[in-house]
Amino acid sequence: MDPASVERLLERGSIAALDLKYAGGSEDGGGAEWLCQVLRLLRTNRSVTSIDMWGALQDMRAPWSDRCAAQLHAALRQHMSLCSLDLGQNALGDSGCAQLVEAVVDGASAGAPLQRLVLSHNGLTERAGAALAALISGVRCLQHLELKSNQLGNVYNPCATNS
Repeated sequence: MDPASVERLLERGSIAALDLKYAGGSEDGGGAEWLCQVLRLLRTNRSVTSIDMWGALQDMRAPWSDRCAAQLHAALRQHMSLCSLDLGQNALGDSGCAQLVEAVVDGASAGAPLQRLVLSHNGLTERAGAALAALISGVRCLQHLELKSNQLGNVYNPCATNS
């Protein structure tokens, strides 16, 4: 599904949840660009509160470029009704996670009510720990953070010892 199809779908009425699992592609600069295009479409459609893009960005050729990170910042700051974002299984990696978290924290400081974020199966490692800590402390309304099937090690285990 391309952004034009999503736009036509949104024009038809009030849609609360947008399920785009595996719907993205890498034709127009990668899946991250596709996510930004979808979020830009939602700027004028305040009825969408949930976006599920599980696996939709996994074919990214140039994931999370500086240009896309800037677009994501702008999109998340302007989409004030988004409560749930599922980006599971999208090969974000640690740097993509850091850029995404920065955009989400920035959006939250502008009043975006994100309560649920899924980052499972994204190849995150202990290096993503600082970004995830910033997410938890910077997004007060966040109630659900899913990190299944990543390689985070002991980053969140307060009982772990460093030997």
